[in-house]
Amino acid sequence: AAFVNRRDAFENYAKLKTGQVEVDGGWRIYSSGPGIYTSIVLRYMFGLRRYYAFYEFDPVLPRSLDGATVELNHGEKRVK
Repeated sequence: AAFVNRRDAFENYAKLKTGQVEVDGGWRIYSSGPGIYTSIVLRYMFGLRRYYAFYEFDPVLPRSLDGATVELNHGEKRVK
């Protein structure tokens, strides 16, 4: 929800339930949750890790996800 900070969220949570506060994809805008989630998926599931100028690719995917791909921007390039 589009709260300014945790205090604002605490004080105005009821407005969220009535639709008076906008939401952005279900994440709290001030939260680091989306970044943490993305990092976990990319690093530990898809095995994409960067060490300074070097990259490591070590995916750990179940057979049911065989063929899954990730597309990311790397500088000016789109990498798949």
